[in-house]
Amino acid sequence: FRFDDTSLGNLVFSGSYLLVGRDFNRAVDDYCVLLGLPAGLVENVTSGTDAHLVAIDADGRLLGSEEDIVDAKRKNRIKDIYLLRSRLTEADLTALQSAGAEELATQLAARQASVAINPRLASAIAQADLIIYAPGTQHSSLFPSYLTPGLSDAIAANLQAIKLLVTNIQADAEITGSSAVDIIERAVYYLKEKGRLAIPTPCLITHYLLNDPQHAESDTPYVPLGRLDSLEDPRLVRVGNYEDGVTGRHDATKILGPFVDAFVERWDAVQRVAVYFHDAGSTTKVVQSILEMVRGGIRDMPVEITIFHDGPAALEGSFVESIDVPVTRLEGALAQQDQQLRAALQAGGFDYVVLFESSGMYNGEDIANLASHLSLGRLDAVWGSRRLSVKDIHASYRLKYRHRTVFGAVSYVGSHALSLMYLALYGRYVSDTLSAARVVRTADALSLPCALNDKLVNQHLLSVLLRRKAEMFEVPVQFFSMAPDQVKRTTPLEGLRAATTALKARVR
Repeated sequence: FRFDDTSLGNLVFSGSYLLVGRDFNRAVDDYCVLLGLPAGLVENVTSGTDAHLVAIDADGRLLGSEEDIVDAKRKNRIKDIYLLRSRLTEADLTALQSAGAEELATQLAARQASVAINPRLASAIAQADLIIYAPGTQHSSLFPSYLTPGLSDAIAANLQAIKLLVTNIQADAEITGSSAVDIIERAVYYLKEKGRLAIPTPCLITHYLLNDPQHAESDTPYVPLGRLDSLEDPRLVRVGNYEDGVTGRHDATKILGPFVDAFVERWDAVQRVAVYFHDAGSTTKVVQSILEMVRGGIRDMPVEITIFHDGPAALEGSFVESIDVPVTRLEGALAQQDQQLRAALQAGGFDYVVLFESSGMYNGEDIANLASHLSLGRLDAVWGSRRLSVKDIHASYRLKYRHRTVFGAVSYVGSHALSLMYLALYGRYVSDTLSAARVVRTADALSLPCALNDKLVNQHLLSVLLRRKAEMFEVPVQFFSMAPDQVKRTTPLEGLRAATTALKARVR
């Protein structure tokens, strides 16, 4: 026995293996306890079935053991690997070495071991947020583990996880002459069980992280990038300097930092949102809008809301308790209400404010729809568009102008003219410039020179948003037809004022 070619850790692990009755996975747990690690933190990929690794090199020759595969003197170029159910004897080696390449592959395939995935690992994969195919000795360690039946299915079934494949920085005896792209292609080959599985590649790997060796200087050759254009989807590729100095080792912070930060941001991304119900006309309409908002699923959104309304009376106490959301009634004249709202928005540290007309023409369920796009705080505005709900807007025109066709035509053309005007002024088409269901950043709302329930608030808002090329997303909202005498309508004169306001705001 050659102690000079032995790892101390392997000797200790062998002791654990014997101690637990030659159960490999129990030996992993025992070894973890010895190192002060909780059992289950490190898992073996298989159920512990014994298997023996062999390979065929690029010249069709048999590499009959793991020792032959990793032999640095040979600088092997591996064509394929196999996991066998028993170790090859000297007689087996002699017979197989004399076989042709095709016959050799056939015989090795017939001797393949029957292994299964470790159930505990399958459970961990199902719950994982981040799965990493780490760099290392590819053919003698990583690729064989990818051949475990059930492993790729478990990984592919987790659609939420980010799955990173990190290629080697420097070459070793197993990947002589290979590029980073070659490593990726072989990893995919083995993850798909040598082409037997039809799993889409993005379900297995979401990102390839390739180290760029362009400016590296070392006695050990760096793995070249290879033909990046041969990778089908460029969205999966990340090329960068992932080395820790010039050590030849990866810098974990460079690799994982952006992804971990994204997860933390997602987990912590609870937006503080003020919901302002205006132009209700009655307390009942405010209550109805709130109930619709709750039914729409606002409680399931990563938002913390506070309600403001301008209803004629305070909401009933037990109702407010049941919704478990702070509710504030704005009192006094319109100017006083606006002052109260602005003061509350400034003091409350709100990220966004929902401006929602509670007259009955809009459905409160759409507030949840609008808020669902705020989870990461990237958007500056989510704009509800009645025009994207074609049936609703047409029904509204029929009811509103059923006896006044000319006025209906003027209104129809005028609303489109406003949209085209914004396209001409700012290069952005907004389908419904007069919508009364929208979410904007609080800072943008507070910068407006008019009250937040003013008829011209949209024109001021759009000018602020479009001038700075804000991230704005339009979504369809429901719109209910109501008789003209029941709600405030936009008159042709108000439409002209809206156009004038937009023009003035552009030239300021």
